[in-house]
Amino acid sequence: MKLKEVIPMVNPEDLVVAGWDINSMDLANAMKRAQVFDYELQLKLEPFLKEYKPMKSVYYPDFIAANQEDRADNILEGNDKSLHLETIRSDIANFKKENNLNTVIVLWTANTERFALTIPGVNDTYENILKSLKENHPEIAPSTIFAIASLQENCVFINGSPQNTFVKGVRDAPFPGLLIGNDFKTGQTKFKTSFMDFLTSAGIKPKSCVSYNHLGNNDGKNLASEKQFKSKEASKSECIKDILENSLLYDPRHPEQYPDHTVVIKYVPTAGDSKKAID
Repeated sequence: MKLKEVIPMVNPEDLVVAGWDINSMDLANAMKRAQVFDYELQLKLEPFLKEYKPMKSVYYPDFIAANQEDRADNILEGNDKSLHLETIRSDIANFKKENNLNTVIVLWTANTERFALTIPGVNDTYENILKSLKENHPEIAPSTIFAIASLQENCVFINGSPQNTFVKGVRDAPFPGLLIGNDFKTGQTKFKTSFMDFLTSAGIKPKSCVSYNHLGNNDGKNLASEKQFKSKEASKSECIKDILENSLLYDPRHPEQYPDHTVVIKYVPTAGDSKKAID
């Protein structure tokens, strides 16, 4: 019996891929610039990837590091956030119709944004978010616009970055679309989360958790900015806090008993995409 006969699975040949980016570079050249894949694999992929060019994306300089400005050559014009929302909705609807798709999944893999402030009357309800969009309020983030557009188009939206995209007003949106995720946690954060869970489950009570990271890719460059680093730091800290609050070893009424938790991220350009992490 084949696996797809037991678990419904989509045939990979039925998948259609497209996306947005604030940089106009096609995927083949973006792959070369990132230097993530082995060179021989790049040669094999290049003929297929060069045809993929990103649609214009939402760019609000306050939400990502200033050092990303030189890449922002493929952005939606103006400051009308309501118009930006409608443009992204239109992109999704057209993509679905043109390719005769059953479902669209929007996957957010962009650089870490700064945390958006949660403000009563601004983003605490769905109605207030729509009003704030019309007013071009500065606390409506690009990722939030994509999340709302996905919900309005009945899509799944997966957040792979650590910022607080799903503010209360987004979570309360009256649409059947699905919101998933808060940071992929595929590297050091995943290891640290698993290890802390293992220790506390074994009855071992850590007194300190110190994490050091250095990386040289564009992710590291973006995280070199203090506001963006704070988003990542909060994501790394929250996963540890959740484990400790559900452990019998620690009394949540006495947070001073929790282990010291320190996160250090340094941008080292010569490291390229080779990320080093120590716990």
